[in-house]
Amino acid sequence: MYIVYGKKLEKILIVKGRMNMFRNKEKYHVYITNNTLRGMILEVGRHPNNESIIQMPGIRIGNNFYFDMLADSGIHATYTPTMCEKDHEYTDHLSTRIAENYDFSKGKMTVSQVHRHLDNCLKFSAGDYPANSKLAKRYGGVVNGLMFVDPEFRVKFWYIDEDGREIEADYEVNDKMVAEAMPLVDIERLMSAVEKNEAERHSTKGKEDIKEDSNVNIDFEKVKEELMPYKVLIPAEYRDESYEGTLMGYYIPETKTYNIIRSSANGIMRDGMVRLGAACSADHALRKRENTDFSEVYIIWYDDEPVVFIGSEKKVNVDIEYYSEIKDIFSRNKGIVAMDTIRKKQAVIAGMGSGGFKIGIELVRAGIGSLIVADDDIVSYHNVCRHECGIHDVGRYKVDCFKEKAADINPNCVVYTYRELIQHVDPELLKENIWKDSVIISCADNRHCGYICNKISDTYNIPMIDAGCGPRASTGEVFYYKPDSGMACYTCTYGEDKGIDYSNQAVRRQFYATEKELEKVNFQPGMYLDIELVAIFTAKLAIDLLMETDENYEMKILPYISQCTILLNYPIDKDVNPYMQIFGDEPSIKPLIWKSVSAKKNPKCDYCGNT
Repeated sequence: MYIVYGKKLEKILIVKGRMNMFRNKEKYHVYITNNTLRGMILEVGRHPNNESIIQMPGIRIGNNFYFDMLADSGIHATYTPTMCEKDHEYTDHLSTRIAENYDFSKGKMTVSQVHRHLDNCLKFSAGDYPANSKLAKRYGGVVNGLMFVDPEFRVKFWYIDEDGREIEADYEVNDKMVAEAMPLVDIERLMSAVEKNEAERHSTKGKEDIKEDSNVNIDFEKVKEELMPYKVLIPAEYRDESYEGTLMGYYIPETKTYNIIRSSANGIMRDGMVRLGAACSADHALRKRENTDFSEVYIIWYDDEPVVFIGSEKKVNVDIEYYSEIKDIFSRNKGIVAMDTIRKKQAVIAGMGSGGFKIGIELVRAGIGSLIVADDDIVSYHNVCRHECGIHDVGRYKVDCFKEKAADINPNCVVYTYRELIQHVDPELLKENIWKDSVIISCADNRHCGYICNKISDTYNIPMIDAGCGPRASTGEVFYYKPDSGMACYTCTYGEDKGIDYSNQAVRRQFYATEKELEKVNFQPGMYLDIELVAIFTAKLAIDLLMETDENYEMKILPYISQCTILLNYPIDKDVNPYMQIFGDEPSIKPLIWKSVSAKKNPKCDYCGNT
């Protein structure tokens, strides 16, 4: 970008080089005002034969940075042809005083430093890098720049991340955009806040701890908090229907945010949800209530647009933001999974232990439309270190905890819960709730569940997955099956169903070692991390099986595996884990690998041999 200027700064024109800031995710844009540019030119003009530096407080909103004024290097700065050392105390103090004039509620405060090096240095010098990195770490990434006179005055900016990496940034002189991004603090509100502080000071005058007027200072942190606008997050559906009724959700005092949740989710997400206020149309009466914890929010609809009141305050700044549970919550999944398609899919999960619970949550995050979860187990304290549930869930059914946590991610996901084992679920109820496009996943700690799920798979013509871990989750095992495909069934692969039998290691495919087996092994931390890896692998496979017929979907796991896959988390426990033998004794064995094998169909299989 080049800047041509005449005798007056008002004639500054940007004539070349503005690039599209939305070209990619790592495009950064800097907006400065004529005041900012004027200060840069004056600083270079004051030290024509020396290096110089200026500092600018501003605001960052996403990948955009805005600056209106700057602080010079200071009265005690050092200027030489090879370096400039600013007066840090002076410059930082002046930057702080400048920043107090602006409202930063639309983003977060940032600081930029712009250097001028002699001899047409086109990049930051070696001495700039430590200062640039330190500033970037402090503010989570900054835009710093260089000033040139070669012979025209121009400026270049680079975005610097916390690791010191540089990405060239565009910039333009635009007073209007800067004013919109970082408006000056409202004088009337600032005056009101200062007057309120002064009144409080006079009310305490005479106390021993206050001896002189000069010892009482204005609490600018308190002033800043009072000037911060409220934020009200409103479901887009409420706006579309001009919702009338009680507003439920969460109030976050630190950010003065009212997070309003749709009433359809109120019965599921319980923790911390409270009445926030009420909404009605303009021609209806609104009954206000007193709340000692926070001021309630009141929404009155005028032609589908709201007027928002916070408690009894008449003059209060409120930022209104609408959100869509589908569009916004799953916006980061765009291009990975077709949301309109995945919403029509369902998963049936038998077993809500460490693995099954994690698989279900990942499917909810992927945008699945429904889940059926079955388990008769209750959360205990020994579950907490290896489960998504926490101490406050102890004593509750795992399926109930899952339904609540799923709704906290996607309230539109339909979750059917059964507080019993999958084999005890009423077949008529299962038939009523199961969808056509489903997958059934066996996650219990015994093989009998796998045989049951195989039968359900054939009954409803849906694919089936059986997943679990070996002792201490050093290995994971994932088997899948598709009806009417000529694939080996669960009985073909694992032999006759012996029911729920924990006496045989070959029969029991477990998540944890037994007490007898634990005598042979040492303590190994991080077991749930290893279970998660198997669960994530299984969740990806489930999505592949559900989306297999979608021509626009790109497979993640299915093309690379056979019917039975053993995952190696870490190569230990060979004495107690028979699957470890699959990977051999080679010293080159490494963690986080898998081996996949085809299962052979048994023509004499008791289950499928005659079909």
